Amino acid sequence: INSLSKVVNTAATTEALEAELTSAKMDRSRLLATYSADHPEVKRIDARISKLNRDIFSDSKNPSGTLAQATQSIGMARVQAKITAAQDRLASLNQQRNELKAKRQKLEDQIIQTPQVQRALVSLNRDYKSTLTKFQEIQGKQMEAKLAESLEQNKKAERFSLLEPPIIPEKPVKPNRKKIGLMAIVLGIAGSGGLVMLLESMDKRIRGINALMPLIRQRPLVVIPYITTEEEIAKRKFWIKMIIITAAGIFILMLLLVHLFVVPLDVVMMKLLAKLGG
Repeated sequence: INSLSKVVNTAATTEALEAELTSAKMDRSRLLATYSADHPEVKRIDARISKLNRDIFSDSKNPSGTLAQATQSIGMARVQAKITAAQDRLASLNQQRNELKAKRQKLEDQIIQTPQVQRALVSLNRDYKSTLTKFQEIQGKQMEAKLAESLEQNKKAERFSLLEPPIIPEKPVKPNRKKIGLMAIVLGIAGSGGLVMLLESMDKRIRGINALMPLIRQRPLVVIPYITTEEEIAKRKFWIKMIIITAAGIFILMLLLVHLFVVPLDVVMMKLLAKLGG
């Protein structure tokens, strides 16, 4: 009976230790899914597995105790295993919580620093553009200097430096269109008047009583008015038409010459309309 009791006690104790060993190995596998083999939790569970292996080996060699003690030991071992597993789980969750807090703090710092980084980037871009502009200017001056040096060496050009750039005139300097137009009007009026006077002085025909009286030295008794024939009326109308057509042609020709050589007519119309509208 004692031998049987010892065997039963040994089997029960061994079963409890093996159950605890199995639980410890499952905990170790779960921890390895999250941490490496050098993590403190993993090392602690490894030490626990080693101790359980030693206890199982020791119980198999030295059986002792009663069935009640074995049952009590099994219950205590199971409770202790659950407590240990819960503690390990709590420690793991605490560590995960700390890591999440650290990540959250890091993200908050990055969000706070984002405007500063953006301002720094804008400043860097502005400095880059300024530096690039200066570089291009220096590069252009360097190319001009190399070209001038090459021309001087080959004696193909004289060196000169432009002190001030030329100023584009806002208004034409010459010819003075206003003076030319006024002079043309004055000369036209004077020329037409002079031509009329010249033709009048060269005309020796007698026109009217006043021109006849100095010749006959007396006043005529009767004055017969000039009788205009139909042929003369037709000629007069013809010449009037020709004069009108010639004047229109000369006017069109003058407009064409002004448009081609002086100023475009559309510009003149725009200025005229602007003045009339103002």
